Amino acid sequence: MKATLEIPDELYRNVKARSALEGRPVRAVAAELFEKWLSGEIETTPKSLEPAPLPAETAKAYPWLKIAAKYPTGGVSYEMDDIRKSIANGRSNTAPS
Repeated sequence: MKATLEIPDELYRNVKARSALEGRPVRAVAAELFEKWLSGEIETTPKSLEPAPLPAETAKAYPWLKIAAKYPTGGVSYEMDDIRKSIANGRSNTAPS
């Protein structure tokens, strides 16, 4: 079966280069990854995004960092649909009741 996937250019270039070095076609690499994912060999469950502890000395020197520490920095999507959903969620969470 043929399928079309949208993959970021840089990621595809890196995959293509590595697969060429290994002498494997990109489709074989993709099929292997799909098989491993389906069998559970590859973990895709997002990990908890707990903020890193802020050293007291740093918190004292830069008090605004303590405010920002509650916001996780990983797992952010920059896709427009996700951004719109995030904005809508923020608006619904801050709307006066």
